[in-house]
Amino acid sequence: MLHMLAPSKRLRYEPLSQIHASRLFPVLAAPEIYEHITGEVPITRELFEADIAARVGGPPPSRPHERWFNVAIALRGAPLPQYIGRLEATVHGHWGEVAYLLDPKFWGLGYAKEAMQWWHEYLASAGVTELWAAVTPSNARSVFLLKKLGYQLASRSQAPGLSSYDTGDKIFHLSIQNDVSLAG
Repeated sequence: MLHMLAPSKRLRYEPLSQIHASRLFPVLAAPEIYEHITGEVPITRELFEADIAARVGGPPPSRPHERWFNVAIALRGAPLPQYIGRLEATVHGHWGEVAYLLDPKFWGLGYAKEAMQWWHEYLASAGVTELWAAVTPSNARSVFLLKKLGYQLASRSQAPGLSSYDTGDKIFHLSIQNDVSLAG
């Protein structure tokens, strides 16, 4: 479970809760967000709320060795919370699988990079030492971001059992340290 979360320079982070479903839906319902995500796309309010409820509920009994970390991202300093996206990680012991969703209005402005750098620090403080991400090759923005963050392209045989991997995805890996500071 997530507790008090330190902010980063321009962003603040809140443990994901069901209340975020109605606040995040307007910003994360844009079809272009899901262009590179396979499977059922939660762009109806009902599907989106069910997806958030599942994430808030944590891993199902069939996956007892996983820890789920999910946070909502909001602009720091706004008089009312202006939510712009969310971060997620599925953690298996010392390694985790990460993902992010961001309102397209905030793409290309450094917010995803800032949020992911904060996420790395947060997960390192939770004992995670390796991060993995699976990305469709056509998602040039995510491939660019992961490389900019220091992730290295890895082969499928190098990767642990990634639940988000789909045939043909590019797999990225990053080793992180757990002696980082969350000072923003």
